[in-house]
Amino acid sequence: MNELDKLRDGLMNSSILLMKDYGNQLECSFVREGLVIRSFFIKDEILATALKRSGVNGIIEGVNFEVFRNTFDSFSLRVKAKKLYSELSANLTYQTSSNAMAATA
Repeated sequence: MNELDKLRDGLMNSSILLMKDYGNQLECSFVREGLVIRSFFIKDEILATALKRSGVNGIIEGVNFEVFRNTFDSFSLRVKAKKLYSELSANLTYQTSSNAMAATA
């Protein structure tokens, strides 16, 4: 996922992550020494939800930022697993409904 790569890059070069929710997307701004050094939007709902749960009032800073940066690999793996599960679940539902329609025809 391209968005996870952007997050990883931002985490390595900053000290604060600010998040602002715009409904269907989440804006992430990385701050170092008081200046925003990188900003982008997360459109993936699963990733956005996981990020919102990681911060307090849309901010990850200090010790929480260091912990998040150091455990980002496991965070990334959890997000990828949830994304895969969601896709497989949707695909299984589609196949089940297709088989049921074929059986009744």
